[in-house]
This record gives sequence, C-alpha cells and structure tokens, in this order.
Amino acid sequence: MSRKAQRIVAEQTAADKNVGAPVDKRYWPFRAIVVCVCGDCPSFVVSLDSRSLRSLRLCGISALTVRLETRMPNHPKLLIFGIDSATWDLMDPWLEAGLLPNLAALTSDGCRARLRSIVPPITGCAWPTIMTGVNPGKHGMFGLSSYDTNYRHRPVSNLDRRAPALWEQLGELGLSVGVYNVPMTYPPNEFNGYMVSGEMGAVEFDRSMFYPRELFEELERVVPDYVIAPLRRDEQGYDLDALKRQVEARRKAAVYLLEKHPVDVFITVVNYVDHVQHFFMKGRTCGEIEDLVLWTYQQADRLLGELMALAGEDAAVMVLSDHGAGPVSGFLDVNALLAQLGFLQVPRPAGQGASVKSALRKGYHTLVRPFLSQGRQKKIRKRFAGLPFEPSETRAYQAGPYLCVRINLEGREARGSVPPGDYHKVTSEIVEALNHVDNPFSGEKDLGAFAAADYYSGPHTGLGPDVLGSPQGFALDRTTIPGNVDRPFLSPQDLRALGSDMAYREGTHRADGIFACKVPSREVSVSLEHPGLADIAPTVLSLLSLPAPAHLDGQTIIDMPEKRVEGGEAWEGPRDDAGEAYTDEEQKKVEQRLRDLGYL
Repeated sequence: MSRKAQRIVAEQTAADKNVGAPVDKRYWPFRAIVVCVCGDCPSFVVSLDSRSLRSLRLCGISALTVRLETRMPNHPKLLIFGIDSATWDLMDPWLEAGLLPNLAALTSDGCRARLRSIVPPITGCAWPTIMTGVNPGKHGMFGLSSYDTNYRHRPVSNLDRRAPALWEQLGELGLSVGVYNVPMTYPPNEFNGYMVSGEMGAVEFDRSMFYPRELFEELERVVPDYVIAPLRRDEQGYDLDALKRQVEARRKAAVYLLEKHPVDVFITVVNYVDHVQHFFMKGRTCGEIEDLVLWTYQQADRLLGELMALAGEDAAVMVLSDHGAGPVSGFLDVNALLAQLGFLQVPRPAGQGASVKSALRKGYHTLVRPFLSQGRQKKIRKRFAGLPFEPSETRAYQAGPYLCVRINLEGREARGSVPPGDYHKVTSEIVEALNHVDNPFSGEKDLGAFAAADYYSGPHTGLGPDVLGSPQGFALDRTTIPGNVDRPFLSPQDLRALGSDMAYREGTHRADGIFACKVPSREVSVSLEHPGLADIAPTVLSLLSLPAPAHLDGQTIIDMPEKRVEGGEAWEGPRDDAGEAYTDEEQKKVEQRLRDLGYL
C-alpha cells in the first residue's frame, strides 16, 4: 500500500435520467464504484457527489480510484412522509370508513403506534428531534423562536441546529437523500443530495430555500404559482381558494422531485393539516367543503399514494407526525399568572416623562433611523424596546409556547435578578406554585409543571426554558396580553373582546402523534412500548441496515436489528456555518408569518 495519496481518478458519463436537463456534476448525487489502489481493500458501491471524492479514503492514507456508474437510483429505498399535527384520534374513524385509502393500506400491510411528542409539542423543537434523534438539549432548538440575553425572541433557523440530521448521517454512510418541505430546515445546508427548505422559517420562495441553488429555477418552471404565505382565519373569513392552490402546488413539487430526481431516501412533510386544524377544529365547514379538516387529511392521503406509487413496491414507507391535535379549551397568559404568583412585575404606568419619551421616539424614527445600518438598528431596538415585565423585580418570565418559563438568572440574562446559587430553589418554588393553580376551564390543578433539567439533557440545555408544563394536556393554548395581571385564564370570547386574532384559534396540539411503517417482503411489528420522536432516527437507520451513532437518544421502534457505533457526536460548540439567518426585514416577515399562525 502506498503511504502517500497518489491520485483520485473520476471518470463520469453523465446521464440525463429523463430529468429534462443534464445531471449537474457539481451537486447531484451519483453512484460510484470505489476501488482502493492498495489492491487489498474490497471495492464497493456508494452514493456520493463530486465534492465527496476528495475526502474518500478506505485505508486513511491510500488513494482511491473511482469509477462512476451511468445511473441514478431508480427508486428510493425509503420514503419518509410527515403529516404535521396528524392524530389517530381523528384518523381512525376515517380509516374505518375508507376515507383515507392509502393510509389504510399502509397500516394494514405494516404496523402503527402512537408517537409521543417532545415538550413543548411544537414544530420548532419536534421536527429537529425527529431528524436528529436527540432531545433539544443536544440539538439546541427549543421552539420556533429563541430568547437572547436581552429577553428578545428571534426566529430559530437551521443554523441553530447543533446535531447532525438524518440527511447528513445518511450521506456520510453513502446514501443520497432528497429533503422537501421539512420544517426548520431554512436555510438549507450542503449534504449528499438536495433540499427544498420547509416553508416555516423561509422568507420567500426563492433560491435561498434550495440546495443546490440551481434547483429553484427548475422547480419554479414546474410550479410557477408556489407561495409560502400561510393562511389565517380572522374577521374577514378564510381564503379557501388560496388553500387549494397551495395544496396543489406542494403536491406537484413533491411528485416532480421524487420522479425526476430519485434518491435513496426521500423525506417530505405536509403542513396544511396542522394549519387548518388550528382554525377549523370545532367548526369544520368552509365554503363548499363540509369538513375542511377531513379534506386536508384526504389531500395528504392522495399525495402519499402518488409518492408510494413512484417509490415502488421495493421501498419501505414510514408515515409520522410531530405531535397530535385537539380542540382548544381556553388560553393561558403565563406572564399574567407569574405576576399573580409573585414571580413577575409588570411595567408600572408611565409618569410625566411619557410625552417626552414619545417625542424622542418619533425623532429617532424620522431623523436618526434612516441613516443607520440594519445591524445598528437591530442593536438599538433590542436595547431600548419595551419589555412586558420589569427585569429588576422579575424572577421568571414566559419564554415559549404553552407553559415555558425561563428564570431571570444573573450572569445569563442582561438584567438577571436571581443569583445562580438560588436557581434550583426558585425553580422548585415556581413548579410548586404552578401545580397548585386551579384551571377554571377544567376545574383541576392540571398545569403539569416540572423542571426542564429533569427532562432535557445535553450541552445546550441552558438555551431553553427552565420550567416546562403540559397545561390541561396542552388543551390550554398560550396567549400574551400586554399589561395583563388580573386574568391569566382567558376564553375565546375574552380574546375577541380584546381584539386578539387568537380568538379564531380553535385547535391546538396534543402530545401523541402518529407512526406507521411498512417494510417490503417482511412483516414488522412495534417492539417499543412507548415510542417517541427521538426513536425515529435509529428506526430509519435500522430499516436501511445501517449502524446508528452512539449519541442518539432513541431506540428502534420496530422489530429489526439495531447496531450502535461510536462517533457522530452532537456538536458541542457553534457550527462552522452558524450565524445570522435573517436580515432585519427578513426577520420581520418570518415573525409576522408565525404570528399569523398563532405561534408568536
């Protein structure tokens, strides 16, 4: 064996593979037969892209000869189909009635289970947990927004992820992966395959959502009416025609990608079931559609059927959701409750200086702000914008959906009031106080508060909430009313009187989502008693007969062999590509979209 790398020879015959354009040699995955020049190592077939050739080694110091095949994968080995917020509670009667034929066939031929979500059961931490196989304390994403030391939230992006996702893990093991519309993947990252980022977190439908970038122009020609603006229900009603256009655009995009750019593993998620359930969980009729929630499930079922047909009978299929759904019982203003319990002080009424402050504010916006850079504007806004509480007199504040509370800790928060030595004492006091509160909507003490340190684990736990809860099994949704201290529990009628669009929010999340799986030429059953989101990644690796990194939190859900190997650890520090995902204006657009959906 040569102790010095001699050369890497790549001979590629590009194949169009009926994609309508030549394969992009810089990006697209291809099959390669890898032969070590030492002559002793066995040759093997692997999926890779052109950038991987420089780093391929069998013996660590030997050079390789790579002979590229002239074909792409004809069909995926595995199709992963996500339905955001899907629940068996709604689906089971429809399955029995034959209204979801493709899902019925999948569950009949395979296995199914309830899939326990993360706390809080929200898209921003649930999908990263699914795709990384670790809890938020390891992957670093605790929701759709994060809180900085100045108590300001900002949208979370793919740059905040601190653990390798499935598409990166599979790519390192030689498989090509296509990722379409998976939440929390904006901006996309490089790996052995392609990605169209999930619409939640994306700014516009443009090249910034795509890896490789060139894929944008191709998909735009196929789906010219693709938009990512979420639809909301308010006093003006609901735009049913716009929903239909969005559903059809996403169907076309998913089908096109799998048909024209086949990969070893294809992962896609539909979001519209979740969006519609938030607004039509109680009153289902919209326009000419008698049950709009059922209609969205049927659209997802139709797309699943088309993708299964493209994948072929030899592909394994997995269907899952990040959490379940159910009706809203009421709304909880966490800051108001903390104020009543003595842990938070709301700002006191402005005195005689209010008019002076108002004049200074107007002068800044008209005379100063136009001449400042976006970065400088952001710093000033963070420094001087008003807070919903008085930090010096506040020991804890709301920091996320449902019941998420963060301790105002000295040395961590800019104006922390709780010494580090009192952290556990204050945390215990808050948990005990919250668990003694009567919920007027249920008549029970059911806020379900507990210390986050007993739930999360990993080096990034400190980025998230310090106290978590499951208020009335997550039937109590979160709201925030500035200056409110008297009414922590509010009904939809209360919110409507206050002019809040949250009053139109009829549905919210539940802890249990769905899992279903079919493996070709083999009967499988669920072997894990209480499967959860972190169990998906090791299950995927087992389905593909691949080893799972030792750092994964989960286990294989189905009765297939599982092998663990060292390596692939979650990243301790910032990622190499970490940084600001959004400009000031882009952040405003994303935050407004999250508000329209009721998440901020």
